[in-house]
Amino acid sequence: MATKITDLSELAATAASGDFLHIIDVDDPAGGTAGTSKKIQVSNLPGGGGGGSGTVTSVALTAPAAFSVAGTPITTNGTLALSMSGTTAQYLDGTGALQTTAAGTVTAVTGTAPIVSSGGASPAISITASTVSAAGSMSSADKTKLDGIATGAEVNVNSDWNAVSGDAEILNKPTIPSAQVNSDWNAVSGVAEILNKPTLTSGTVTSVGLSVPSAFAVSGSPVTSSGTIALSVGGTTAQYVDGTGALQTTTAGTVTTVTGTSPIVSSGGSSPAISLADTAVTAGVYTSANITVDAKGRLTAAASGSSGGVSVTNQSDNRIITATAVTDTLTGESNLTYDGTKLEVTGAVEADAIHIGAQGLAAAGDYGKGAELLIGYTGTKVAGECHYLRSTGAWVSVGATALSGGGSGILGIPTSTSLATGLLTRGIVYLATDPGGSIGDVVYLSTTAGDFSTTPVSATGNVNRVVGYKLTTNIIMFNPSQDWIEIS
Repeated sequence: MATKITDLSELAATAASGDFLHIIDVDDPAGGTAGTSKKIQVSNLPGGGGGGSGTVTSVALTAPAAFSVAGTPITTNGTLALSMSGTTAQYLDGTGALQTTAAGTVTAVTGTAPIVSSGGASPAISITASTVSAAGSMSSADKTKLDGIATGAEVNVNSDWNAVSGDAEILNKPTIPSAQVNSDWNAVSGVAEILNKPTLTSGTVTSVGLSVPSAFAVSGSPVTSSGTIALSVGGTTAQYVDGTGALQTTTAGTVTTVTGTSPIVSSGGSSPAISLADTAVTAGVYTSANITVDAKGRLTAAASGSSGGVSVTNQSDNRIITATAVTDTLTGESNLTYDGTKLEVTGAVEADAIHIGAQGLAAAGDYGKGAELLIGYTGTKVAGECHYLRSTGAWVSVGATALSGGGSGILGIPTSTSLATGLLTRGIVYLATDPGGSIGDVVYLSTTAGDFSTTPVSATGNVNRVVGYKLTTNIIMFNPSQDWIEIS
């Protein structure tokens, strides 16, 4: 009965040159459907029998100028020794060279967000925690979450074996060989070829180690077959590595003196008090003072002056102050007041021109500059519609259907739903409903109560009355004619 390969025992030790390698040639039909069994002596395999005892023949170590290297190169086995050749007053710079530690010259330390400094000779430096709108330190929870996200990860993207582009494409897919193909050490082409075969040499290095100064820690040393030697620093954030390779504790600042330039004064010493020099001015309260200010903004001379100032006569709340013919004397005008909302004039108003405008009108009842309002009525009406004053004293929506609709009366447009804010009787106003027509058209009363139209009425009994001109959509110049025509 034939023996299956999976039933054979695995060789536990290194093969000797006299051992044989069992090969099944499934392509040779001479041995039947199962193929022909063959053997090859291990000593006849490429590279010699028994295998080598390592492939590295020489290991050397070079380092920057600040370091010293001993034990290099290693040609059999041994330890590479790395040390630093400086002193405790030196440090290792970014080029690998030793530099002498300079005395500190820092006089003040500030921080720009998110870095915060407490200030002073020995400032405490900290960093604020980050938020969704400001930079800062990352919390451990955020770091854990971030570490759990794979590089280049995207949400809800499924891989597709057949995709040839886009996020779903699987890169570096392996080529799956045909089934039941045996690898052949001697094959130089085809699927049986073994790619990247190692060159079996007889190297002589069997062990590589690493020694370092006391500030450093080494793991994974020595390497006797293959592996990685890991170098790390064994100190804390409050320490540094000096020129000998030893850990030293970071000391406080080295500022030795603080001076002041006038008018700044320093008491000197290791903990100086900083102050502003006194001037010749005596502290106190001065009235109507005469003062002298130097180029640094300090008062260098001050003296109280004689009393004086401007007097105001006829004073009262909200009166506007005007000048008089008497020097330093003003008067409150009883006929001219302003309460912050309304300017009130008792008497005649003379003006070279009154400016009117339609800027900023956007809602029914809005009116432009220079408009005339009728104030003093109450009630709730529709802003931007036309109303007339009935004999009862009530304002009612006007229509041009008949004289009884108020088409011949006094007209006004409410500026809001409350008549208390006034009715516009003349000026530019924003209507509740556009009257139609084009810019510049004559505007008439409409047979629809409260509305306007650019088309005159024509039915018997209707009242034709010009009330203004169209300026733009919903905005007219309201100036009702005193004349009206009843259609007969």
